[in-house]
Amino acid sequence: MGLFDAFKNKPAKKTEKVNPLYKALSEANFSITDMQVVNESGNVTITGSVDDGSVMESVNDFLASQPGVSTIDNNIEVADISGQDKHCKVVTNGSNLNVRVGASTSDDIVGRFTKGSDVLLIRRYNATWHQVRGAGIKGEEIEGYCHTDYLKEI
Repeated sequence: MGLFDAFKNKPAKKTEKVNPLYKALSEANFSITDMQVVNESGNVTITGSVDDGSVMESVNDFLASQPGVSTIDNNIEVADISGQDKHCKVVTNGSNLNVRVGASTSDDIVGRFTKGSDVLLIRRYNATWHQVRGAGIKGEEIEGYCHTDYLKEI
């Protein structure tokens, strides 16, 4: 057998079976970057990245409706979109807006923004909370979570 004879014989074409849940999620246009889906006997783990955290909730609802899915481990991360230079205006009814360490009213307050403040959108954590950064009422830079009822994208 000569040096190049191995190249003359073409190997059998490989066909790779696509995970049906991966295919269904792709076709549903959830826009998940670097998506990976593992289904082990109905226990589904999904990883990837999204620009909007509300997509994670929709993915859970979608997967729960799929036949054979019993548990869902959603490890999708919400991407840092601060590089997109998107801003929000604080639109309270006259009071300052609490900035919290986490996306819940039970989380500690790390500072406050004044009404009309311009803040940088860092993450759309979910439908009701965004992570933002801006100048607090004392002029210090603060970063944390604010309720979306009081933020208007500009």
